[in-house]
Amino acid sequence: MTYWQKQRELRAQYLTTVVQLLTSEPALAPGGAIHNVRSNIEQVRLVLEQQEGAGAAPLASLEGLAKVQELLEKFMAALRSAREEAEAAHAAAVAKMNAQHAQSAPAPGPSLLSALDAGVDDDELDDDDEFVEPNERAVRQAVRHVMYAHGDAPRPRAACVRRLVAALTQFVETVGGAALVEHGGSLDVKASNTSLRRRFPRQWDELKQMEKMRKVEREASNDVEEEELLDDDGPGDAAADDGATTTVSIDMRAFQDRRTRQMSVVDYDDFAATRQKATFGTPQFARWGSAALRLAAPRKVDKNHPLRFLGRVATEWLSRWVEAANRKAHGGALQVPADPLALEHYDGCEPSVAELSTYSAAASSRPTPPPQPLAVR
Repeated sequence: MTYWQKQRELRAQYLTTVVQLLTSEPALAPGGAIHNVRSNIEQVRLVLEQQEGAGAAPLASLEGLAKVQELLEKFMAALRSAREEAEAAHAAAVAKMNAQHAQSAPAPGPSLLSALDAGVDDDELDDDDEFVEPNERAVRQAVRHVMYAHGDAPRPRAACVRRLVAALTQFVETVGGAALVEHGGSLDVKASNTSLRRRFPRQWDELKQMEKMRKVEREASNDVEEEELLDDDGPGDAAADDGATTTVSIDMRAFQDRRTRQMSVVDYDDFAATRQKATFGTPQFARWGSAALRLAAPRKVDKNHPLRFLGRVATEWLSRWVEAANRKAHGGALQVPADPLALEHYDGCEPSVAELSTYSAAASSRPTPPPQPLAVR
């Protein structure tokens, strides 16, 4: 077997896992349980991402590729060991947390995720969830996931969820109403995306980098069906956007590491799944946003729909708000909350959209006509 044959084989087998570990694994963050091996994993990523057609010399030898496989297998074993040690060190905390979950949950459940998906709050229920329109229900649930993933308790208070949903609606109406472009009563996708890219160049670049990474993975695995999955308009597409790719502060990574150290292995896996679902870059959000802006319901919402990109920006905006509320509740430091955050913690912490937006004419390589803002009625 030649070097490039072996490299393609390893890339198809390990690249997705390596990327997910580097972007989402708290134990690899600074201060994490096994952060000292991060540089080795980053080097492995470079080796796996290298393309034969680029013309550069291989970054490793054939023997080195065998060591790459050995390194990854040892690393996964070390990661499992770190999780088991963390679980044993926090057995008392886990027992206490499980007892609290058993008291507050409406029925026994195997994990935190089942309770989250049921829409249960710590001290209240969103009783009207079952009566609302499906896309709005999905957005409410995504709000809960963002709250938990970025600093609130597993079951945020219903009053806080309602407050953030109302603020999210206003965000869509003001930011979307100013940025999206309408022609002849319908959304101009190309012009709207250009307008959003000009307003949020960093977030746009992050999205394009993520798409490039996915393309490399598809080419490595020859998985032609993944593109269809990303464009799928069905219920499974709700998780096609990866919220974890949004820029995360070092403090937040350290906070997530502290939080996961208190979890059982099952709850850790559920928390990781919750973080993947903590995003508004979904077809459900796009349809809900279209209704909020009183646009005609889109026939199909593919990955290029402007409201899906706006959803990614909204995810970052709301996650910053939750992080600020957590700091307010704990004297300025990010701490794992013993109880759900209260409305008083969220009051006065709403981040400015200007913090996310940096308008730059240089963000576009060619001039565009002035946008015609939507009239939000």
